[in-house]
Amino acid sequence: MQQNSDIIRYSTENSLERDGVAIVRGQFGRSVFGLDIEPLPDAGFRSAMTIRIRSLGGASMSLNVGGGMRAWRTPELLADGRDDLVMIMNLQSPSLVTQRGQQFVLDERAATLVTLGEIAVVTWPTPDHRILMLNLPRAAIGPLVPNADDAVMRPIPPGCDALRLLINYAGILQNTGGPLRPEFQRIVVDHIYDLVAAAVGGTRDAIEVARGRGIPAARLSAIKSDILGNLLSRNLSIEVVCDRHGITPRYLRMLFAGEQTTFSDFVTGRRLALVLRKLRNPARAGHTISAIAYECGFGDLSYFNRVFRRQFGMTPSEVRAQGVAIKG
Repeated sequence: MQQNSDIIRYSTENSLERDGVAIVRGQFGRSVFGLDIEPLPDAGFRSAMTIRIRSLGGASMSLNVGGGMRAWRTPELLADGRDDLVMIMNLQSPSLVTQRGQQFVLDERAATLVTLGEIAVVTWPTPDHRILMLNLPRAAIGPLVPNADDAVMRPIPPGCDALRLLINYAGILQNTGGPLRPEFQRIVVDHIYDLVAAAVGGTRDAIEVARGRGIPAARLSAIKSDILGNLLSRNLSIEVVCDRHGITPRYLRMLFAGEQTTFSDFVTGRRLALVLRKLRNPARAGHTISAIAYECGFGDLSYFNRVFRRQFGMTPSEVRAQGVAIKG
């Protein structure tokens, strides 16, 4: 078994049969995926796994080449309380998936979701399978796919564009030799969740954000321009902006989340920067701090003083008195 800080690689070909079963079953099946892996009689059990366990925002991903086994989510394992969603992507040779009283054959290049919150069985009857599995924490995928439970045990056909992109993207990621640099981790996680949401039928807003992620979105640019043009108004709110642009508050929040910020933080940050410039302007020396704060859109002086100090490390009075240059 080979392991660095992010990836584990293991093959049963390097172990005795009994040891290989124990390692796949205990160290990988139960601990990583919450599944009990069991060899099928006379089916030529083998497994060569590549597992990426960190840097995926709580998700884990494995590529398994092999088969002759089945993976159970048993009543005993349900006691661990995990309710992750698992996307099973069948890259080579059909498999059999059972959950919620349903059973179907999952074709090559097709996929489906199962939930770890309920009993499930996935069977790979021959030793020539290639299986890509993605464990998705419900808290992370839920905002993008609020109806995720409805997608459980619903086959995603091979012709799905988002699924093809996800398989290709995951394959490249699995072949990356080491841990991801921190500046790329968030981008990779966003792309994975976006593609999953598009493949299983996430919300229209989530899919629209996915399509535009990584590109300066024209809509977000227009929204920011609108905010800056109305920054001095104390009536500036997410609802007012959404009404002007014909979008939902949920969609607007998702747009800002794509830049690791919020509507409120963006507005507050721009207002604070404006206050700072006015406090440092000698021509405004005769204006009270409260008057400047109100002029820049703040309606609550206690809140203004608190966020100003948190942002700049000084009170408004200290900035004005010392006349220091502060990087806003």
